[in-house]
Amino acid sequence: MPGHPSTNVDIAGARGRFDKDAFLKAHARGAVALDADMVCGREHIASAIEHARRAFKRGTNTARSLELEVVLYAAGETQLSVAIDLMDVRGDKVALVVFEGQVDELLQEMELSRDDSVIAPETSKALRLGVPRTMLDTVGENRAQDLVLEKVALVDLEKRAPFIREDNQA
Repeated sequence: MPGHPSTNVDIAGARGRFDKDAFLKAHARGAVALDADMVCGREHIASAIEHARRAFKRGTNTARSLELEVVLYAAGETQLSVAIDLMDVRGDKVALVVFEGQVDELLQEMELSRDDSVIAPETSKALRLGVPRTMLDTVGENRAQDLVLEKVALVDLEKRAPFIREDNQA
C-alpha cells in the first residue's frame, strides 16, 4: 500500500481542544482524526482500516489516500464528501488513528489527554451513524456495535452496486 507498508496502527480516544488546522498541516499523511461521538468502539475503527486497506489492494478505493478511505468506511458511506462531513471532529472528543509511530506522541504534540472511553460503543453513536432504531430494537441495544460493523462492511457492496446494475442492464 502506498505510504503505509506497515500493519502497525495505533488507535486512541482523547479529550481536549482539537486544532484541526494544526493537525492537518502536521499530519496530512499517516494519521486520521475522527469525531469520537461518531466512533462506536475500537473495533469500528479497526474494521474501517481493514476494509480501506483491502480496497487499495483490490483497486476499488474511492479516495486517493488510505487516511480518507478509512474515513469513508468509518462513516459507512460511499461518498467522500458525506463521510468527511459526518466524521469531522466537532467537539472536544477525538478518535486518533496513527499508521506510523506512536499515538502518545501525537497526543502530546496536540496537547490532548488520552481517554479511550470516548470511543466506547454506544447506541446513540450507532443512531448518529444511520443505524435505524428499528434494527436496534430488533437485535437489542447491546448489539449496536455489531450493526455499525455491518454498515462499514456494506460500503464494499454499495461500491460495487453500480457495476452490478450495469451488468444486469446489458
